[in-house]
Amino acid sequence: MVEAVSQVRDLAGAVAARAFRESDEILALAEASAGMGAWDLDLTTGLLRGTVQFFRIMGLEPTTEPVPIETTRRLRHPDDGERVLKGFNDSLARGANYIEAEYRIIRPDGELRWIFGRGHVIRDASGMPLRHCGIDIDITGRKQAEAALRDSEERFRRVFEQSPLGKAMAGLDFRFRAVNPALCKMLDYTADELIGRSFLDVVHPDDREKCAALGQTLIDGSAPQIQIEERFVRRSGESFWVSVNVGPIRDADGRILYTLGVIENIDERKRFAQALLESETRLRLLNERLEHQAEERAAQLASSRAQLQAFFVNSPDWLTLQRATPDGRIVYADINPTSEAAYGLPREQVIGRTVEEVLGVEAAQIPLHHLRECLRTGQPQHYVARRTMAGRTTSIDVMFVLVPEVAEGGDRFIITSARDLTEREQLEAQLRQAQKMEAIGQLTGGVAHDFNNLLAIIGGNAELARRRPTGNTTRQMDNILRATERGVALTRQLLSFSRRHVATPLVIDLRTEMPRMTEMLRASLRGDIQMQIEVAEYVWPIEVDVAELEMALLNIAVNARDAMPQGGMFAIDVRNAVRGSGMLDREHVAVALRDSGVGIPPDVIGKVFDPFFTTKEPGSGTGLGLSQVYGFAQQSGGAVSLDSVPGHGTTITIRLPRSHKPMLLARGDNSASHAAGISGRILLVEDNPQVADVTAQTLITMGFEVEVADRGRKALERLEAGLAGIDLLLTDVVMPDGLNGVDLATQIRARFPALPIILTSGYNDVVAPDGAAFPVLRKPVPYDDLYRAIRAGLESAGTGNGRTKGNETQC
Repeated sequence: MVEAVSQVRDLAGAVAARAFRESDEILALAEASAGMGAWDLDLTTGLLRGTVQFFRIMGLEPTTEPVPIETTRRLRHPDDGERVLKGFNDSLARGANYIEAEYRIIRPDGELRWIFGRGHVIRDASGMPLRHCGIDIDITGRKQAEAALRDSEERFRRVFEQSPLGKAMAGLDFRFRAVNPALCKMLDYTADELIGRSFLDVVHPDDREKCAALGQTLIDGSAPQIQIEERFVRRSGESFWVSVNVGPIRDADGRILYTLGVIENIDERKRFAQALLESETRLRLLNERLEHQAEERAAQLASSRAQLQAFFVNSPDWLTLQRATPDGRIVYADINPTSEAAYGLPREQVIGRTVEEVLGVEAAQIPLHHLRECLRTGQPQHYVARRTMAGRTTSIDVMFVLVPEVAEGGDRFIITSARDLTEREQLEAQLRQAQKMEAIGQLTGGVAHDFNNLLAIIGGNAELARRRPTGNTTRQMDNILRATERGVALTRQLLSFSRRHVATPLVIDLRTEMPRMTEMLRASLRGDIQMQIEVAEYVWPIEVDVAELEMALLNIAVNARDAMPQGGMFAIDVRNAVRGSGMLDREHVAVALRDSGVGIPPDVIGKVFDPFFTTKEPGSGTGLGLSQVYGFAQQSGGAVSLDSVPGHGTTITIRLPRSHKPMLLARGDNSASHAAGISGRILLVEDNPQVADVTAQTLITMGFEVEVADRGRKALERLEAGLAGIDLLLTDVVMPDGLNGVDLATQIRARFPALPIILTSGYNDVVAPDGAAFPVLRKPVPYDDLYRAIRAGLESAGTGNGRTKGNETQC
């Protein structure tokens, strides 16, 4: 009897030791995933203990033994060491219980890293500090991203503001939203006088109709960009000729938010060309009528040609002159220095050669087509293309104009003008990157806090279940499952924000969606800010891209946080609004976001939705947050408004149209779970042994038989040996040994078309091959979702493979 009791005790000790090791492994994995390490400093001895991840963050060899605190203190950057130590000592002297700091370290290998540390001071009964324990988080990536974002914003501002060409940004309503000094000087208006006005106001009345029509083609997407020569009108009423190139500024999903225009004053060139044409006409008339004035005519013509040659040589555009011979050949007659630099060839190697010889047969096909059309119709031809010449790839805007006269021998001449558009495209790319980086930067601030809370819930409940197995285990397991679901939601939000995604408007119910967004919004605020969310008992459905909605709410929450440096209240109110409420003449849902911050001055309110406008300190914001909110509301068919009183807070209201489309079944609906029992044998393909074990146990709990293969090739060999006994294949997508889950499913579908197949993946961007139509479940898969998917697969197989309880069928 004594020996049996001893064996039981030994077995229980082994089980407890294994559970403790697994708990340590889980903690280490969680620390590594969150980029943090835990430490404990004995203030009486100066000895420090740390986790493996803590020593790895410091660049030190991990140890389980205590080390002197100087081991890590001497790693601090010389400019930060005294500041951090003084702040720590001052906090202790003030009796603070929580101390945090942000500083740099230089690892033993010389690498510079940024660290955020937060610790809790433990005191004895008399208040004397005994221990200081907490965590260190490596925030180097965030610091680098912030620096890159500031650099990108500053570069774009310099290019925009310092360009010698006029530049302007306009909304989809044709109104100026930003103008640079060159355009203000060109029009003799101030920036404040231009912003908010329609750009058609500065276009000559005779040119407005054509300008508006071309602008509409850009907005509705029928033209990728537009180029027009037209007249502008200065404040004085004086008109002058300009060349306007306009392209769209799109969001991450390709929607047009604004337009960017580049305006060049070509009045002198136009007047010169017109004067030249008039001069040559006069000379021809004089030649016909006054033979005795031939010498005077020749002199004038020579002068005009000299001026034309000066313009040809000094033009920043690529100017070439082609000669079309009666036999169909098109050769270069002349090129200007700008073209020489673009071609990477001296003028002597171009003159007299055909277009095919200079550009290459394939690259010459597009310009040859337009050259021949110009010859055939006599009308100017125009195209925009990407071209690689002299080792440099550029976007060019090309125009062909036929010279009216026919030369001796029947030759015709065509003037070609090409303009480099690369700079404008680079500016648009910088703008899109700035928008994306701002959204990602706003999210990452609360990630560590969120995951710490989730780990505390999971670890605490697991520890309670282990130490008090007779307690309320069901409640503890429910807490763990809810924390896991929140972690899954947070991970998917991060994946969605970190990748460019295709817009997917869905019909949603904000009564369900707003609680899901609460954790993300709360993480973007500080602890001294209270958040309240109130959703009306009945709210109409709306159709929006959920990721864009989350980004808009996040941008507003971050602005509210910065407007309340001393803390305050952030409230969200969601309710229905009837036709004519606010700025939307239809039934809609109003989402009002209020803060108790410092408010916005009246002279600034009209500019807050403009791109790049910000009231924050330099380097603290890009000025793109509220412009994204404005763009999201516009693209969703809604509107956004702002009300603010200095010193009494700000309210931003997003109005989104009511949708009458049917709404999909709510996520997490359990109504179909286990409606009727079903059984069968499942071949599970999973390379991670822990994931394979928990998945197999879950399937067994559901009533299924399970075979496990840790490689795709093993699963393929099992099925090739015989399909009997296998009713469904459940496989992970990311697999080793060169055969992933998608490839495995494709091969099995080709060989065994009746076998149901389900894929699982932890990534958001998995796409099954065209025509395969494999269902994909996102890891971790909820119990009920997994059961419904398997049941649907077995039932779809019918008598081919499924074995339903009470009515068994086998292949």
